[in-house]
Amino acid sequence: MTPTRSRFWTLITLVIVLLAAWLAISRRASGSLVVYCTHDLVYAEPVLEEFTRQTGIQVTLVGDTEATKSLGLVERLLREGDQTPCDLFWNNEVLGTIRLQQKGLLATYSGPASQRIPQQFRDFGNQWFGFGGRMRVWVVNPSKFGPPETPITEESIMRRMAESDLTRVAIAKPLYGTTFTQYAMLWKLHGPGQTQLEHLELVDRGCRFVAGNAMVRDVVAGGSCDFGMTDSDDVFAARDSGYPVEMLPIRIDGKTLCIPNTVAILKSSDRPVEAARLLEYLLSEEVELELARTARQIPLGSVPDEKIPDEIRPLVQWAKESWNVADATDVAPACLEWLKSEYAR
Repeated sequence: MTPTRSRFWTLITLVIVLLAAWLAISRRASGSLVVYCTHDLVYAEPVLEEFTRQTGIQVTLVGDTEATKSLGLVERLLREGDQTPCDLFWNNEVLGTIRLQQKGLLATYSGPASQRIPQQFRDFGNQWFGFGGRMRVWVVNPSKFGPPETPITEESIMRRMAESDLTRVAIAKPLYGTTFTQYAMLWKLHGPGQTQLEHLELVDRGCRFVAGNAMVRDVVAGGSCDFGMTDSDDVFAARDSGYPVEMLPIRIDGKTLCIPNTVAILKSSDRPVEAARLLEYLLSEEVELELARTARQIPLGSVPDEKIPDEIRPLVQWAKESWNVADATDVAPACLEWLKSEYAR
């Protein structure tokens, strides 16, 4: 067989395999609610399984295991447009969901479940709703931060950040995820010039930009860095592994940054009633408390204090002091374009 014919039959075989896989997925999804989800599946799957147990509504879950999973599924939904099989999108951040809203892909929902979520964490037009948040925090290794008597406070961290050498400070590359949300809020509040200057100063002073928030956690917990910027759930993960790391909220102009999960129904859904039932379930006290226990997410709706795990209670107050990160939507594209140009050098 010639090389050309061999390549041809290899291509045909690949097409057949992909078609068979697509048909298998289609059969599995037929008659079920299709959910695209960027939240960690180890926590999302039990929630959706319990929803099915309570309602009888079958769910086909589509996740993404890549580091840029939130961005990946948002881009997929933008490509699929009105032809997407997705009925409901469970996103682990806000700005990507708003991109879908701006393209006219989201349905409007109004119901009692949404009313328990503060307006600070939901869309004024009732097209997306926040629940189960994460804080942007400083993660600190006490044994590396300074002498044992050194207090770890927001003020002491700011003093360290004012030093010229930041080679022992870590932050994720701000091209996606919650670090990008933080940069977009800086862009919104301080303007592009000041944000660009602050970023370039971090680079010039040796700040370590690593692949993601989990790596920030790891280099601080392991002692390669003294402290860094990450998410609250990453700090809890380090503590679970036996590292005595501490955390304090990152503040911009005196206010914190809480990034909620968001849920939205796709306008093209052919199962809007079932999708609305799942949306209502995800916005319930039951689910927020479950995510607080398992994923260490912060309940955003009204929940009695005694039901909230002890380790989460301080974060509930921090979340109340948060900026509305959705306010950065209008500047996010310009911020991302500049960051991409910087990292393309």
